[in-house]
Amino acid sequence: MLSRYLKVIKKYINKELNLKQEDGFSLVEVIVAFFIMSIITVVLVRGTMIAVDTIKVNKAKTKALAVASEKMELIRAMDYEGIELTSVNPDWGEDNPALIEDGYGISYEVSEVYVSGSSYKQIKLSISKDPMNTAINVITQIYPLAGGGEGTNPGDTTPPEAPTGLVATATGSYSIDLDWDDNTEPDLAGYKVYRDTVSGFTPDGGNFVADATSSLYSDTGLTATTTYYYRVTAVDNSSNESDPSIQADATTLSGSDTTPPEAPTGLVATATGSYSIDLDWDDNTEPDLAGYKVYRDTVSGFTPDGGNFVADATSSLYSDTGLTATTTYYYRVTAVDNSSNESDPSIQADATTLLEYTYISLPFEHDGAGEYYWKSDGFSTDPGDWASYVNSWSLDILEINGVNYTNKWKAQHDIPPESDGYWYIYYKASSKNGHIEIGP
Repeated sequence: MLSRYLKVIKKYINKELNLKQEDGFSLVEVIVAFFIMSIITVVLVRGTMIAVDTIKVNKAKTKALAVASEKMELIRAMDYEGIELTSVNPDWGEDNPALIEDGYGISYEVSEVYVSGSSYKQIKLSISKDPMNTAINVITQIYPLAGGGEGTNPGDTTPPEAPTGLVATATGSYSIDLDWDDNTEPDLAGYKVYRDTVSGFTPDGGNFVADATSSLYSDTGLTATTTYYYRVTAVDNSSNESDPSIQADATTLSGSDTTPPEAPTGLVATATGSYSIDLDWDDNTEPDLAGYKVYRDTVSGFTPDGGNFVADATSSLYSDTGLTATTTYYYRVTAVDNSSNESDPSIQADATTLLEYTYISLPFEHDGAGEYYWKSDGFSTDPGDWASYVNSWSLDILEINGVNYTNKWKAQHDIPPESDGYWYIYYKASSKNGHIEIGP
């Protein structure tokens, strides 16, 4: 029976309904069919009776919504970072030809929105199709912009957390160093440092000291023996400033500091040649340390004074040069602070400069008594060269690189050089007949 009523509705819509035909529908069937059609119409338009033109508008809107759904799927597949922000609703144009649909009047608007302190891109799709009275607007879900969360965000009103772990340390009569824990906000711009001489102060423009880009700050130009109080705030890229940190304080050192540093420790002296000795010692740790003074003497147990002062040193290393060969030197070191207070001297250290070897060129001969130190870099190392030799007689000792060659003939290639490429020769003769010759 229901199929008969549906046929009535179909013929009515197609303008084919004729009650005068013999095989046509009865008046009762037509009335019931129209009643069913009215119920369906009411349901479709949510209880509002509509005219034929309104039905056409609803059909247009239904098709437009289908087009909008299709375009939304295309939009979701696009590269959102490549869509520029717009202030008007231009046509999609050549940049996005896949979104053009003839007869639907598609336009779009791209705007920037802010959610939870981050920046996003939002796209509104607008479709107008005759005979719709108003356009259908569909707003996509929001997508992060490149670098979302960075840069100034006019919608961000959430300040960073207050900095923690603030510590103040006096580093001199006129300076205090501050250190605190790093804030972890991704949009952190830096910090503001506030200082006062009154405990419990409230940070404001009157006690603002400086902006800091890291969680370290050195406050200088202060007054000696004065207590300073500090608080620090964090600031983000939208200029939101946090609550202040807990207070920290420190007292600058006395301007008439009379306390000397500790005596340096660990002093070691090492001969590095015939005329030089290197010194090394442990670093002093005083915050107001200015440097060190080096003292030297040729007498063990000496007392440092102006007569044996050598030099000022800015670090715990010093190379002493211009010395005399085969001589023992004794050293002591003191530490000095920024107020010119000098410490007690370190323990003594000593070293003996190396022998002085006189350079000789080959061939070489020498006769007579005496004690000599020579060096040469002209020995032959060719295994087939037997014409290059070393020979001696009437000597007490002849050593070459520490090996005894006294009163012997030796081919030069059988005598290896030292690691620096030299041959070091020690000659000693009590007799005037002592002789050495080193052949070509």
